[in-house]
Order: sequence, then structure tokens, then C-alpha cells
Amino acid sequence: MKLNILSLAISSTLMISLCGHHAMASGHMAESTQKAGNLSSTWQAWVDSRAPDSDLMATDFSGSSQPVVTNFSYAGYRQSEQPLPTLNKAFSCSSGATIDPATGYTIFDITQYGAIPNDGKSDKAAVRDAIAVAEKAIQKGSVKGVVLLFPKGRYRMNESSDMALIDPDSKESLASQSIAVTESHFILRGCGSETELYMDQPHLPMDPKKLYSIPRLFSLGEGHREKVGTITQPIKGGTSKQLQVSDTKDLKVGDWIEVFAKVSSPDRIQEHMGPYRVEPSMKKLKQGLELREIHQVTAINGTTLTLAAPVQVDIHPDDKWTVYRSERTEEIGVEDLAFRGNWKEKFKHHKSAIHDSGWGFITIRKSANSWVKDVTFTDFNQGLQLTDTVNSTVMDISFHGNPGHLSLQFQRSFNNLSMNVRDEADTWHSPGFSHYSSSNVHLNTWYSSTSSPDLHAAQPRINLFDRTEGGWIYGRWGGATVNQPNHLIGLVFWNPKNSAVAYSSDEPYEFMRPSAFGRMIMPVVVGMHGKPVHFASQQDYYRYINRKEPQLYKKALPDEPQAYVESNGQPVLPGSLFLAQLEYRLGEIPNWLMEQ
Repeated sequence: MKLNILSLAISSTLMISLCGHHAMASGHMAESTQKAGNLSSTWQAWVDSRAPDSDLMATDFSGSSQPVVTNFSYAGYRQSEQPLPTLNKAFSCSSGATIDPATGYTIFDITQYGAIPNDGKSDKAAVRDAIAVAEKAIQKGSVKGVVLLFPKGRYRMNESSDMALIDPDSKESLASQSIAVTESHFILRGCGSETELYMDQPHLPMDPKKLYSIPRLFSLGEGHREKVGTITQPIKGGTSKQLQVSDTKDLKVGDWIEVFAKVSSPDRIQEHMGPYRVEPSMKKLKQGLELREIHQVTAINGTTLTLAAPVQVDIHPDDKWTVYRSERTEEIGVEDLAFRGNWKEKFKHHKSAIHDSGWGFITIRKSANSWVKDVTFTDFNQGLQLTDTVNSTVMDISFHGNPGHLSLQFQRSFNNLSMNVRDEADTWHSPGFSHYSSSNVHLNTWYSSTSSPDLHAAQPRINLFDRTEGGWIYGRWGGATVNQPNHLIGLVFWNPKNSAVAYSSDEPYEFMRPSAFGRMIMPVVVGMHGKPVHFASQQDYYRYINRKEPQLYKKALPDEPQAYVESNGQPVLPGSLFLAQLEYRLGEIPNWLMEQ
């Protein structure tokens, strides 16, 4: 599913929005809207809230009758300002070259280290040997970067012979099931669909009691962090790229930092719950709201840090915000590969560790400016996960075969972008967000009508589903009861196309379910179209929760939707919120996006 930039009508919409910023005062906004098509008032509110000559929110902005959505335009590899690195595929796959001419990276062909395609024998050890040699070359500084090349053919990545080497009673042995890459500037690439990495046998769990603990086939990236100081001045989220820090002596321009606070103030926690109260079952949230962002330093002036992207959350120094220097791998890529597992059973959610995560392919962790593109995943339990990763892009990938557990998830991650993703495998959890992730974007995602957007709880906030198509079915959201809500405030659905609803009658769709699961806090839903859907009221949820927990609310919730809803039944302009915000920030859509 390629992106049709021209059909999004971004430029014309942005121009009219800017004109409309002045036209509203003279009463001519209706005419401008008519000329533009169905121009979104939510978009207009975002434009009106910007500071002069800036994509940042004005510090003196006094509010709007419309919700002001977050600025998502900094998501993606190098903030989506640059294309992903382009290798010379034809050159490296056919010529036996040792240097990729497009990047200057050295090519390490796995067949030179013992891998033999299509021979029915394991190639796992050979791949590890090639990685070891390549990483040593990086460490010595003798290469600019690495292309680990998988030529055409099937490579067997986990056979019975590999599993016979694993001691199920040894944590070290179990951890060794993954093929690890720990150096930056390292690209795994094949020769398209003719290069298949086949995983015959599942991995074993690190802890049999934890169904999610099976290591992935590839574990890419590593990092650590060190405390450098605390934040000393307050910030209104979205208004600034600067931090006042108690100590900056251990930082330099280009460093990555993490800012973190565990907020215990009930009033501050309540700010992220909208009109709803924290319920007794939400044990993790009652223990504290964990706020975390990952940023890159672009300038240091005394104790002032300037960052590459805005701080998205309100910062109050009395919440004891800590700043960490964050060492992480960068420029890790996976491309032009077909991953295939041997998952053939009928999937049952949480039946066993094998059902939940037995055949898992890739986790990218503790990384920045990394990517996965032109990759397919077939017959798997878990496909691709980005964990503790920032400013990375997943692009033009698809999922196929026997339904499994999870396709694509951003977990504990910040400012990442997925684009043109198709989940044709009907995985239980379609692409989504989880565990403290914020400011991430799924653009142009297609998933089955029998599924729903995946919102996996554990305090994700401020994320965007942009131009998604698929079902809105109950029961496919993830997240344990103790980790509810599924998503805090800041979730945006922009021009979603609904292919199936959760009911057969005229029942309203519930973002706040009368059950132990299903809590999405006041999402912004703009331009919903496809199969008709309307939304339950806050009052409906109040009737349920007030019977169960009568002490929570001093007065009834209003008869208003459980979401901020605009243009239900008709898509709006701009067609893509992310692309419109990106154009607003840069003044144009980058050429690499126009070529998609």
C-alpha cells in the first residue's frame, strides 16, 4: 500500500488554513472551508495555536473550543526530513561487491562465513560468525559501516539442531537463542522476496510463567543510561525545545537524553485521565504516572539544553524530573528480506508461551535513527517490535499467513513512524502502541476487519493513528487490568476508515467499556468514515462505574461522547495530519515522501 501524496491535498489545505487563520476574524472562514472541501476545525485549531513563524505552540495560547492535538511532525528517521539510506541493491546482490557504492558500507556476505542457501541445514551459526567479524571491524574503525548481505535463497535460522544446544535451565543459554547485533551503522539486507529467513523451531521462554518472555530471532541494538541532572524550570508541553538542567557538564551536542518523572500527585495524574477517575483496579497508575521522553541535544549554553524536538508533556520540577544521558545504537537497518516461521496451530490468546511469542522475528531496542523497510513476515506469533527506540521508521512492510499474536508494536518508544503497513495475517493485535510510548505515528495502516487498533495499556499517551483502515472490534485491545487504561489522553484517530464495527445492532461504540478491560481516555476522532459508527456517552460509562465504585464520582458525567468527535461519516482535509504538520514545519513535503 503505497502513499498517494497528491491525493492527500496537503498543500492546498495548509494554504487555506493559514489564510483562514486571518479569515476567521472577519467571518469568511465558511467560504474558505467550502473552497477547501471538508476542512477540519481540529486542524484549524492546531494552526491557530502556533506561535508566530514557528511550529511550536504559542506560550500565551489561551485555548480553543476544539482539542489542540500534539505536533507529531518530528516522528520518524531523522525526523522524516531525510530519506532512509538507499543501498545499491542490484550492485550488491549480483556483483560480489565488497563495498556498497551508495553508502560506503562494507558488505559481509553470509555465504562467505559458512551459510549455504537451500541445503536443508541450519545457517544460524554462520550468520553469528559473520556478525562477529563485522562488529569487530566496526569496533576497530576499519569500516564505515556494515551491510550483512543475505543473497537469494532460503536460510534456515532455527532448526532442531540449534535448539539441542540450548539448556532450558540456564538463563544465559536461553538468552543466546537470539542473534544479536550491538553495533551502530549495521544493515541486515537481502535481495527481496527471493531471500527467505526461515525459522523452523520456536524459541523457548526465558521464564515459563511469562508468556511474553521468548526471545526474538534477531535482537538489534543495545544501550545504557547515566544520570546527569534534574530539570529546574517548568515547561508547558509543546511550547519549547529547551530544558533548564541542574548540570550539563557530562553532555555534548549530539547526545541523546531521557527525561523521566514518576508523578505521584493525584491532581497531576488526573490531568491525564480527562473526565474519568483513576479506578482501584488501575494499580500501576495508582502507584505513579511514569512520564518519559527521549530527545537529542542540538546545543548547550550553560545549563540550558536545546533539543531537536519539542518537549511534549507539561513539566513541573516538583515532580522530580531526572535527566539521563542515553547511550544507544544508531543507524540499524533491516530491509529486502522475507521472514517465515513454522507457526501452524490455531491461535488462542494467552494459551501458552508458544502461542503468544514462540515464533518472534525482530526486536529493535535502545536505538535511534533506525529502520525496517520492504520486509515481509509470514506464519509468526510476534513480528516486529520497537522497544525503547526513538526517531525510527518502519516502511512498506506486510504480515501474512497463519494468524498469530502481534504484528507491529511501539513499546517504551518516542517519535517513531510506521508507514504503508499491511497486516493481512489477521493477527490478534494489529499495529499499535504500548507501555509508556508517546508521540508515535502509524500512517497508512491496513488491518483486518475482524480486529481493532491495538492499544496495549501501561500508560501510552499522545499517539496518532493516521489514515488507518480496519475493524473496530472489542476484545483485541491488549493490556492487563492492573495496567489500565489502554491509552491516556492524547490519542488521535485521523481519517480512519472503519471496515467493521463491534456490534450488529445500533449500539454505540464504547471507548470506556463496562468490563475489566477497555479504557481509552477521550481520544480525538476526526473524519471517521466507512461503515457507520457512533459513540457511547460518558454518562453510559458513569452508570456502570457508579454502581461498581460509587465513591469515585461526586457528580454524574455528562451525556457527551466518550471522544472528541469531528466529521463522523466523512473524511476531512488535510487527508493526513502527520504530513500536514510536517509540511507546516518544513514549508514543504520532503522530496523522498513525494516519491512514494
